[in-house]
Amino acid sequence: MLLASRLAEGAGCLLVIVSCPALITRLAGERDRPAALSIWGTFVPVGIGLSTLTGGPLAALAGWRGWAGAVAAVTLALTVLVWLIIPARAEAATRLALPRPRALVRPALLATAFCVISLLTLSVIVLLPTCLGAAHQVAPVDSGLLTSVISLLSVAGGVAVGMALHRGVRLRPLAVLGLITVPAAWVAFADGGGLWTALAGSGLISLGNGLLVAVVFAGLPATLERLEHADVGNGIVAQLGSLGSLPDLRLCRGARSSPGRVRRDLRSSQR
Repeated sequence: MLLASRLAEGAGCLLVIVSCPALITRLAGERDRPAALSIWGTFVPVGIGLSTLTGGPLAALAGWRGWAGAVAAVTLALTVLVWLIIPARAEAATRLALPRPRALVRPALLATAFCVISLLTLSVIVLLPTCLGAAHQVAPVDSGLLTSVISLLSVAGGVAVGMALHRGVRLRPLAVLGLITVPAAWVAFADGGGLWTALAGSGLISLGNGLLVAVVFAGLPATLERLEHADVGNGIVAQLGSLGSLPDLRLCRGARSSPGRVRRDLRSSQR
């Protein structure tokens, strides 16, 4: 039953992450569209941060079934709310428009970049609780709290991009700022570094991740031949982003086996 419900949940998640950016693209005006899409890009760190922050206490109070039921109830309530507030003109505009293969080259390149971003930055989030416990002797409850705070820093990066785009800042300089994640990774996982050094580096990586994800979603309409292709373009971006997260989850699962494995994985990530 758990596997079957997870399969249904995955299908629903795919429908949402493909259709919502397409709806935002159609509903937002040309001036507000990049900012709106960049804010949409914060949904992953918001979900991770809130679930990490509140999931533990609620699960301890009501059990994992109660926590899962609460999430399902919130999802159902938001589904009804969105169904009521989406204007009819947006539904009428959602006609399938298949682009030519050549028209998908630029969105595919952007999606490939998104895959690499996920590969590099999500590894920090999934490995951080284990790293804090093994390398810095942080209690599991405290490591979960710290990880949730660091994950929410991505939201600050996405919102900052949205505000900058609304003020007329171009996308390219904002994308270059994302390079901060490279030196921050060395700071976060440097041998001999202290707890605050690791947290500072991880925070910079999370902030850069939010910035880069916002740039990807905000820049997607510019790569499309027509706005009607937003559904297909968002589908490519979403799938390659998910593909980039798979190695991180595998690494996290293996790292839980021993503290020594954590250090070897961190050194491998540095190389």
